[in-house]
Amino acid sequence: AQAVAGGTINCSPTCTIATGSAIGPKKYVGDVVIDLGAIVNLTGTVWVVGDLTISNNSVLRLDDGYGTGSGVIIADDPALRTTKGRITLSNNGDLRGNSTPDTYIMALSMNWDPTFVNDAIDITNNLTAGIAYAANGAVDISNNASLKEVTGQKIKLQNNATIVYESG
Repeated sequence: AQAVAGGTINCSPTCTIATGSAIGPKKYVGDVVIDLGAIVNLTGTVWVVGDLTISNNSVLRLDDGYGTGSGVIIADDPALRTTKGRITLSNNGDLRGNSTPDTYIMALSMNWDPTFVNDAIDITNNLTAGIAYAANGAVDISNNASLKEVTGQKIKLQNNATIVYESG
């Protein structure tokens, strides 16, 4: 409801978010990509009705307006939960809190693959912060990725990946 209240952007089929942009609260219909070193501020709850990709040295950073609170970005296509709603954070793509200690962004996927063949959230290559939540799917964490909290039906840790729970 918070994302929808901020309005809807239709992506045909993909919205590429440029560096210096502020996103949220907003509903994006289609896939969302933050790529090529973009630094983007999360200013409110975002709902991606499609897949979310943050990669290649790009950062989604929690806006200082959140103060001591944390934020959320949700990937969920209620009509296609078995094929859409995936989150990929790769090649130094990162989720960061704001300038206040102990603030985070939660990346939440509603993707559901009962076979766990396709991961709801795939985190590879040096992610350094954030919270991942896949209530109905698998979370694959690999290649020096480090998270603060993870929830999933299945969690796979590979190649120097770590989870350091600060709370929860």
